[in-house]
Amino acid sequence: MRLATRCSTFDGHSSGGPAAPGRHPDGCGGGGRDILIGRTGVDGLFGGDDDDLLFDGTTSYDLDPAGLASIQAIWLIAQSYSTRLVQLRSGALNPAATTSDSVADQLFGESVQDWFWANLGLDQTDRVVEFEAVG
Repeated sequence: MRLATRCSTFDGHSSGGPAAPGRHPDGCGGGGRDILIGRTGVDGLFGGDDDDLLFDGTTSYDLDPAGLASIQAIWLIAQSYSTRLVQLRSGALNPAATTSDSVADQLFGESVQDWFWANLGLDQTDRVVEFEAVG
């Protein structure tokens, strides 16, 4: 599991690779459940394998390693996607904890069930409406 901002993981290791044409690789996940935070400006976030959390803007935990670790711990538990969403929504991740950057971003979970914190009127996603949550 990676916590990535701008293709640098939460623990400081590189997580990026070459981008597909037309994509701007800012946050690159990989195998496992990733947390990708775009912050401000135009972002291209690519989750890779497994369930990913993708934020088009900022969270109140961006500079809080303990807060991110608590989100990560819940995201990694061996529970269903819907159970993890309920636990995070009732705790750390609610609309007051996130801010959209209000610019057009690309958020691609790329596999399984992802959770998008995106402006759907502005951002491009690969979200499957029937199976993947927004905010």
